[in-house]
Amino acid sequence: MILQKAGRMSIKRNVKILSVVVFLCLFSETTLGAQKNNLIVSSADINQLQDEAECIANTRQIRNIFASILKQKSVSVETVQKLDGALRKNLYFFEKYKDNDDIIINLFGAVVGVNASKEIFTKNYQQNMEDYDSFHNIVTVLMANVKNHKDIRSFATLLKIVDSLHPVVQNNVEWDEYLYGIVIDFSLASPLTILRYLDRCSQDEFDLFFRGIEWIYDTVEKRKELEAELAKISLKEKKYTKTVDKIISRMKEDCFKYYGNDAWVCKDWPE
Repeated sequence: MILQKAGRMSIKRNVKILSVVVFLCLFSETTLGAQKNNLIVSSADINQLQDEAECIANTRQIRNIFASILKQKSVSVETVQKLDGALRKNLYFFEKYKDNDDIIINLFGAVVGVNASKEIFTKNYQQNMEDYDSFHNIVTVLMANVKNHKDIRSFATLLKIVDSLHPVVQNNVEWDEYLYGIVIDFSLASPLTILRYLDRCSQDEFDLFFRGIEWIYDTVEKRKELEAELAKISLKEKKYTKTVDKIISRMKEDCFKYYGNDAWVCKDWPE
């Protein structure tokens, strides 16, 4: 009896010890798993913080470049390259974090989403208006250079700004409408400058120009005005004849693509 009792007690003690060991193993595994997950989250947080810091620095660079252009009233080759790179990076971060208001608020010209807190929305609104005003002032300088000095580089700068900034600000009606018509306004203000630019630019830049004037097919009068002005220049300066023909041919092609089944709008251009 004593031996049997001792045996039962030994078994119970072993079961308890085993239970404790199993519990400790499970607890350790759970703890290690949680720590591992925390490490993963921390790594993601670190990457986002790094991107956020880079966004802030990049936006500061864009604003500084704009301020420099306003001060100098001109754009150098180096300025164009730096601005283009900064705006491309601005677009990259927008596409990567467009649903993350904490990141978006640090971008140049970007608009936070509808779910943003009141504090973030208010801060973003103020920054966005400042960016818009800065851009408007830059456009004024570039327009004067294009119109008065036939400055091709200023026009090239405008195209790069519009192309990389438009996707970022498209949810803002004021920005969106302004950007849609701005390349057309520049083209009509100085057709000779635009012709000189298109006469020597690369195919990518040529295509970039036509993306910028897409809205012109909604306004037949402006399209005809630009076409007529280019034709006048071609008659006076024969060296531009081939480029003018190339531009008008591309406008005709894009007009039919733009309207699709309603291409009868382009009827003054024979098919």
